[in-house]
Amino acid sequence: MLCKWRGDDLVLKSSIQAWQVGGVLVEYCYYPPSFGVPLPKHSHIEYQLGVSTDTSGGYRYRGASHPTPAGHFSLLHSGEVHTTLRKGEWIDQPRTYWMMYIPPEQFSKIAFACSGDASLPFFPEPVICDRPLLDQFLAFFQSLESSAGPLEQAERLLACLSQLVARHAERHRLPPEPKRDGRRVQQVRAYLDAHLAETVTLENLAQLVDLSPYHLHRLFRQEVGLPLHQYQISARVAQAKRLLLQGLPLKRVAEDAGFADQSHFTRQFKRLMQVTPGRYQIHRHQMQ
Repeated sequence: MLCKWRGDDLVLKSSIQAWQVGGVLVEYCYYPPSFGVPLPKHSHIEYQLGVSTDTSGGYRYRGASHPTPAGHFSLLHSGEVHTTLRKGEWIDQPRTYWMMYIPPEQFSKIAFACSGDASLPFFPEPVICDRPLLDQFLAFFQSLESSAGPLEQAERLLACLSQLVARHAERHRLPPEPKRDGRRVQQVRAYLDAHLAETVTLENLAQLVDLSPYHLHRLFRQEVGLPLHQYQISARVAQAKRLLLQGLPLKRVAEDAGFADQSHFTRQFKRLMQVTPGRYQIHRHQMQ
Protein backbone atom coordinates (compact mmCIF):
# COMPACT_ATOMS: atom_id res chain seq x y z
CA MET A 1 0.00 0.00 0.00
CA LEU A 2 1.54 3.28 -1.10
CA CYS A 3 0.80 6.32 1.02
CA LYS A 4 1.99 9.72 -0.10
CA TRP A 5 1.71 13.20 1.31
CA ARG A 6 3.33 16.57 0.77
CA GLY A 7 4.02 19.34 3.26
CA ASP A 8 5.20 22.84 2.40
CA ASP A 9 6.83 25.52 4.53
CA LEU A 10 5.36 28.80 3.23
CA VAL A 11 8.29 30.86 4.53
CA LEU A 12 11.23 28.81 3.28
CA LYS A 13 9.29 27.14 0.45
CA SER A 14 10.81 23.86 1.50
CA SER A 15 8.96 20.65 0.79
CA ILE A 16 8.85 17.03 1.85
CA GLN A 17 7.33 14.13 -0.02
CA ALA A 18 6.88 10.86 1.85
CA TRP A 19 6.03 7.27 0.99
CA GLN A 20 5.30 4.26 3.17
CA VAL A 21 6.68 1.13 1.50
CA GLY A 22 6.71 -2.21 3.24
CA GLY A 23 6.71 -0.60 6.67
CA VAL A 24 9.60 1.73 5.80
CA LEU A 25 9.06 5.49 5.75
CA VAL A 26 10.87 7.15 2.83
CA GLU A 27 11.16 10.93 2.58
CA TYR A 28 12.41 13.23 -0.16
CA CYS A 29 13.35 16.61 1.30
CA TYR A 30 13.94 19.81 -0.66
CA TYR A 31 15.33 22.98 0.91
CA PRO A 32 15.94 26.20 -1.06
CA PRO A 33 18.85 28.58 -0.36
CA SER A 34 18.45 29.64 3.25
CA PHE A 35 20.10 29.81 6.64
CA GLY A 36 20.93 26.33 7.80
CA VAL A 37 19.04 25.47 10.96
CA PRO A 38 20.79 22.90 13.17
CA LEU A 39 18.47 20.25 14.55
CA PRO A 40 18.28 19.70 18.31
CA LYS A 41 19.49 16.43 19.76
CA HIS A 42 16.99 13.69 19.07
CA SER A 43 16.67 9.98 18.33
CA HIS A 44 14.47 7.63 16.34
CA ILE A 45 13.03 4.23 17.16
CA GLU A 46 13.94 3.25 13.60
CA TYR A 47 17.32 3.01 11.94
CA GLN A 48 17.87 6.20 9.94
CA LEU A 49 19.48 5.99 6.51
CA GLY A 50 20.12 9.18 4.55
CA VAL A 51 21.79 10.19 1.30
CA SER A 52 22.10 13.26 -0.89
CA THR A 53 23.60 13.39 -4.37
CA ASP A 54 24.06 17.17 -4.40
CA THR A 55 24.71 18.25 -0.82
CA SER A 56 27.35 17.52 1.79
CA GLY A 57 26.39 17.50 5.42
CA GLY A 58 27.15 15.69 8.62
CA TYR A 59 26.01 14.92 12.11
CA ARG A 60 27.28 14.35 15.62
CA TYR A 61 26.70 10.79 16.76
CA ARG A 62 28.20 8.56 19.44
CA GLY A 63 30.48 11.31 20.72
CA ALA A 64 32.09 12.11 17.36
CA SER A 65 31.50 14.29 14.33
CA HIS A 66 30.84 12.56 11.02
CA PRO A 67 31.00 14.71 7.85
CA THR A 68 28.95 13.16 5.06
CA PRO A 69 30.01 14.09 1.51
CA ALA A 70 27.47 14.12 -1.30
CA GLY A 71 26.83 10.61 -2.59
CA HIS A 72 27.67 8.99 0.77
CA PHE A 73 25.15 7.31 3.05
CA SER A 74 24.70 8.24 6.67
CA LEU A 75 23.42 5.43 8.87
CA LEU A 76 22.26 5.88 12.47
CA HIS A 77 21.27 3.00 14.70
CA SER A 78 17.94 2.68 16.42
CA GLY A 79 17.59 4.80 19.57
CA GLU A 80 20.91 6.65 19.17
CA VAL A 81 20.89 10.37 20.03
CA HIS A 82 22.27 12.60 17.29
CA THR A 83 22.24 16.13 15.91
CA THR A 84 23.34 17.86 12.71
CA LEU A 85 26.72 19.54 12.36
CA ARG A 86 25.47 22.45 10.29
CA LYS A 87 25.44 25.82 12.03
CA GLY A 88 23.28 28.82 11.23
CA GLU A 89 25.24 30.02 8.19
CA TRP A 90 23.74 31.04 4.86
CA ILE A 91 23.58 28.24 2.30
CA ASP A 92 23.28 29.58 -1.24
CA GLN A 93 22.45 26.32 -3.01
CA PRO A 94 19.26 24.24 -2.95
CA ARG A 95 19.61 21.00 -0.98
CA THR A 96 17.89 17.67 -1.49
CA TYR A 97 17.98 14.59 0.68
CA TRP A 98 16.51 11.11 0.69
CA MET A 99 15.81 9.81 4.18
CA MET A 100 14.63 6.35 5.20
CA TYR A 101 13.42 5.09 8.56
CA ILE A 102 13.66 1.30 8.89
CA PRO A 103 11.91 -0.41 11.83
CA PRO A 104 14.34 -2.56 13.88
CA GLU A 105 12.16 -5.66 13.56
CA GLN A 106 12.28 -5.42 9.77
CA PHE A 107 16.04 -4.97 9.75
CA SER A 108 16.32 -7.94 12.10
CA LYS A 109 14.43 -10.18 9.66
CA ILE A 110 16.61 -9.07 6.77
CA ALA A 111 19.77 -9.57 8.83
CA PHE A 112 18.68 -13.09 9.77
CA ALA A 113 17.94 -13.96 6.15
CA CYS A 114 21.33 -12.57 5.10
CA SER A 115 23.52 -14.00 7.85
CA GLY A 116 21.55 -16.44 9.98
CA ASP A 117 22.02 -14.07 12.93
CA ALA A 118 18.73 -13.01 14.52
CA SER A 119 20.24 -10.04 16.38
CA LEU A 120 19.89 -6.51 15.08
CA PRO A 121 22.55 -5.68 12.48
CA PHE A 122 25.42 -3.48 13.60
CA PHE A 123 27.04 -1.13 11.09
CA PRO A 124 30.55 -0.21 12.25
CA GLU A 125 30.87 2.69 9.80
CA PRO A 126 28.30 5.49 10.21
CA VAL A 127 29.28 7.00 6.82
CA ILE A 128 29.21 4.60 3.88
CA CYS A 129 30.68 5.14 0.41
CA ASP A 130 29.32 2.52 -2.01
CA ARG A 131 28.57 3.67 -5.56
CA PRO A 132 26.88 0.43 -6.75
CA LEU A 133 24.62 0.48 -3.71
CA LEU A 134 23.86 4.16 -4.31
CA ASP A 135 22.82 3.38 -7.89
CA GLN A 136 20.56 0.62 -6.57
CA PHE A 137 18.92 2.99 -4.08
CA LEU A 138 18.51 5.70 -6.72
CA ALA A 139 16.66 3.19 -8.92
CA PHE A 140 14.37 2.44 -5.97
CA PHE A 141 13.76 6.16 -5.37
CA GLN A 142 12.97 6.61 -9.06
CA SER A 143 10.39 3.83 -8.80
CA LEU A 144 8.62 5.84 -6.09
CA GLU A 145 8.36 8.90 -8.32
CA SER A 146 7.25 6.94 -11.38
CA SER A 147 4.19 4.80 -11.94
CA ALA A 148 5.91 1.62 -10.75
CA GLY A 149 3.58 -0.66 -8.82
CA PRO A 150 3.86 -1.57 -5.14
CA LEU A 151 5.33 -4.98 -5.92
CA GLU A 152 8.26 -3.47 -7.81
CA GLN A 153 8.78 -0.82 -5.13
CA ALA A 154 8.78 -3.40 -2.33
CA GLU A 155 11.18 -5.68 -4.21
CA ARG A 156 13.58 -2.87 -4.99
CA LEU A 157 13.52 -1.74 -1.36
CA LEU A 158 14.13 -5.26 -0.07
CA ALA A 159 17.02 -5.75 -2.48
CA CYS A 160 18.58 -2.43 -1.40
CA LEU A 161 18.33 -3.14 2.31
CA SER A 162 19.57 -6.71 1.85
CA GLN A 163 22.64 -5.44 0.01
CA LEU A 164 23.21 -2.82 2.70
CA VAL A 165 23.25 -5.53 5.37
CA ALA A 166 25.28 -8.01 3.33
CA ARG A 167 27.96 -5.48 2.38
CA HIS A 168 28.26 -3.25 5.43
CA ALA A 169 26.90 -4.95 8.56
CA GLU A 170 29.04 -7.14 10.78
CA ARG A 171 28.13 -10.77 10.11
CA HIS A 172 28.65 -13.88 12.17
CA ARG A 173 27.41 -16.63 9.87
CA LEU A 174 27.12 -17.10 6.13
CA PRO A 175 23.72 -16.42 4.57
CA PRO A 176 21.65 -19.58 4.02
CA GLU A 177 20.96 -20.43 0.41
CA PRO A 178 17.24 -20.74 -0.31
CA LYS A 179 16.12 -24.25 -1.15
CA ARG A 180 14.70 -24.66 -4.60
CA ASP A 181 10.94 -25.07 -4.50
CA GLY A 182 9.36 -25.22 -7.93
CA ARG A 183 5.89 -25.87 -6.52
CA ARG A 184 5.78 -22.63 -4.56
CA VAL A 185 7.24 -20.62 -7.42
CA GLN A 186 4.65 -22.06 -9.80
CA GLN A 187 1.93 -21.15 -7.29
CA VAL A 188 3.14 -17.56 -7.21
CA ARG A 189 3.37 -17.40 -11.01
CA ALA A 190 -0.16 -18.73 -11.35
CA TYR A 191 -1.43 -16.18 -8.85
CA LEU A 192 0.26 -13.29 -10.68
CA ASP A 193 -1.11 -14.51 -14.02
CA ALA A 194 -4.63 -14.71 -12.61
CA HIS A 195 -4.54 -11.28 -10.96
CA LEU A 196 -2.83 -9.11 -13.59
CA ALA A 197 -5.27 -6.23 -13.22
CA GLU A 198 -5.01 -6.17 -9.43
CA THR A 199 -2.55 -4.56 -7.04
CA VAL A 200 -0.39 -7.35 -5.62
CA THR A 201 2.13 -6.82 -2.83
CA LEU A 202 5.22 -8.78 -1.93
CA GLU A 203 3.70 -9.45 1.49
CA ASN A 204 0.57 -10.94 -0.13
CA LEU A 205 2.63 -13.31 -2.26
CA ALA A 206 4.87 -14.33 0.64
CA GLN A 207 1.85 -15.18 2.79
CA LEU A 208 0.35 -17.15 -0.08
CA VAL A 209 3.23 -19.63 -0.07
CA ASP A 210 4.23 -19.33 3.61
CA LEU A 211 7.65 -17.79 3.00
CA SER A 212 9.29 -14.60 4.19
CA PRO A 213 9.32 -11.79 1.60
CA TYR A 214 13.11 -12.01 1.46
CA HIS A 215 13.18 -15.75 0.73
CA LEU A 216 10.39 -15.52 -1.82
CA HIS A 217 12.28 -12.72 -3.58
CA ARG A 218 15.46 -14.84 -3.75
CA LEU A 219 13.71 -18.12 -4.55
CA PHE A 220 11.62 -16.68 -7.38
CA ARG A 221 14.59 -15.01 -9.00
CA GLN A 222 16.64 -18.19 -8.64
CA GLU A 223 13.96 -20.36 -10.24
CA VAL A 224 12.56 -18.01 -12.89
CA GLY A 225 15.54 -15.78 -13.63
CA LEU A 226 13.53 -12.59 -13.11
CA PRO A 227 12.47 -10.53 -10.10
CA LEU A 228 8.78 -10.81 -9.29
CA HIS A 229 7.91 -7.34 -10.58
CA GLN A 230 9.63 -7.93 -13.91
CA TYR A 231 7.74 -11.19 -14.36
CA GLN A 232 4.53 -9.31 -13.55
CA ILE A 233 5.30 -6.66 -16.19
CA SER A 234 6.09 -9.32 -18.80
CA ALA A 235 2.82 -11.12 -18.05
CA ARG A 236 0.91 -7.85 -18.30
CA VAL A 237 2.48 -7.06 -21.66
CA ALA A 238 1.55 -10.54 -22.91
CA GLN A 239 -2.04 -9.96 -21.80
CA ALA A 240 -2.02 -6.52 -23.44
CA LYS A 241 -1.00 -8.09 -26.76
CA ARG A 242 -4.00 -10.40 -26.61
CA LEU A 243 -6.31 -7.48 -25.86
CA LEU A 244 -4.79 -5.34 -28.61
CA LEU A 245 -5.58 -8.09 -31.13
CA GLN A 246 -9.22 -7.78 -30.11
CA GLY A 247 -9.16 -4.13 -31.21
CA LEU A 248 -9.85 -2.70 -27.75
CA PRO A 249 -9.00 0.98 -27.12
CA LEU A 250 -5.52 1.55 -25.72
CA LYS A 251 -6.85 3.05 -22.50
CA ARG A 252 -9.04 0.01 -21.90
CA VAL A 253 -6.13 -2.32 -22.66
CA ALA A 254 -3.91 -0.50 -20.17
CA GLU A 255 -6.55 -0.81 -17.45
CA ASP A 256 -7.47 -4.44 -18.12
CA ALA A 257 -3.82 -5.53 -18.28
CA GLY A 258 -3.10 -3.93 -14.92
CA PHE A 259 -0.94 -0.93 -15.85
CA ALA A 260 -1.10 2.19 -13.69
CA ASP A 261 -2.01 4.40 -16.64
CA GLN A 262 -1.66 4.60 -20.41
CA SER A 263 1.75 6.29 -20.21
CA HIS A 264 3.12 3.51 -18.04
CA PHE A 265 1.61 0.93 -20.38
CA THR A 266 3.18 2.51 -23.45
CA ARG A 267 6.60 2.79 -21.83
CA GLN A 268 6.71 -0.81 -20.62
CA PHE A 269 5.23 -2.21 -23.85
CA LYS A 270 7.75 -0.38 -26.02
CA ARG A 271 10.61 -1.45 -23.75
CA LEU A 272 9.78 -5.12 -24.34
CA MET A 273 8.37 -5.03 -27.89
CA GLN A 274 10.36 -2.15 -29.47
CA VAL A 275 7.14 -0.64 -30.83
CA THR A 276 4.31 1.29 -29.21
CA PRO A 277 1.02 -0.48 -28.45
CA GLY A 278 -0.67 1.58 -31.14
CA ARG A 279 1.82 0.54 -33.81
CA TYR A 280 1.57 -3.09 -32.69
CA GLN A 281 -2.22 -3.01 -32.96
CA ILE A 282 -2.22 -1.39 -36.40
CA HIS A 283 0.40 -3.81 -37.73
CA ARG A 284 -1.40 -6.87 -36.47
CA HIS A 285 -4.72 -5.76 -37.98
CA GLN A 286 -3.01 -5.20 -41.33
CA MET A 287 -1.68 -8.76 -41.24
CA GLN A 288 -5.15 -10.29 -40.75
